[in-house]
Order: sequence, then structure tokens, then C-alpha cells
Amino acid sequence: MTLAQLRDDYQDRLFNQYFPFWEKGGVDRQHGGVICELNDDGSVASDEKYVWYQGRGIWVYSFLYNEFGRNPRWLEIARQGREFVNRQRETITSAIDRGRQDLDHHGGDRQLATGRFHTRAVRLAERLKARQIGLVVLRHVRDVQPVAKQICA
Repeated sequence: MTLAQLRDDYQDRLFNQYFPFWEKGGVDRQHGGVICELNDDGSVASDEKYVWYQGRGIWVYSFLYNEFGRNPRWLEIARQGREFVNRQRETITSAIDRGRQDLDHHGGDRQLATGRFHTRAVRLAERLKARQIGLVVLRHVRDVQPVAKQICA
């Protein structure tokens, strides 16, 4: 494959396959922003919106507009993404401050509904895991100590 053929192949995949697929379900035309999880057919798998993904969407579509033909559709997608982030600024800041990145499709913080339970569950799991690791290490040390004493004697 020549360099020109490779370029044409990438251009076809991006502009005739990938971006149309993504724009089918990934661009939230009702609320703004970008939905992160799509099914293979381009339909929405989950309406979650991750904060970092919103920045990526704004950048990608702004870059496409500026560097690849000034398509007004790309500018509109970037503008809607920016407006979504600006409208949800307080929610986004609050979520990030708590170490969260997921929003619902309206831009609401998912942790408000599940946060207390989720936070407690994660902390409990971390404590149990640490305790289990500690017990394994202690058992291992007890098994190794007699052998170590014989080697060092």
C-alpha cells in the first residue's frame, strides 16, 4: 500500500465511517455534550457522560472544523458541547472534587443518587482487600521464618 493509498484509506475510515457512526448516537443533540458508550450499531448503550470525554469531544470537533473544511455541523457539535459544559460547570466541579467523572445525560451528578452507598461499598471493599492481603503476607512470613532461620544459622 502506498502512502497515498494509506492516506485515502484513513480518510475514508474517519470521515465516511467513524464520524458518521459517532454522530448517530454519540452526539447528544437534545442536551449537548457527548455520550460515551455506544452499541455496535451506533445506538446509545448508556447515557453516561464522562467529564473528560466532554473536553475531548469539544476539542475533536473544533479541530475538525478548523483543519478539515470548516463543516458547520462540526462547529455546531463543538459549540453544543461547550454550552453543555458551561451549563453544568458547578455539577462538574463538584463531581471532580469528589473524585467522580460521570454525569447523566442531562449533566446531573450520578453520585447524588448512588454516592453514599457506592462510597461506603468501595471503602469496605478496600478494607477487606487490605485485610486479606495482610493475612496472606502474615501466613507467608510465618511459613518462611523457620526456613530463613535454618539458612542463616
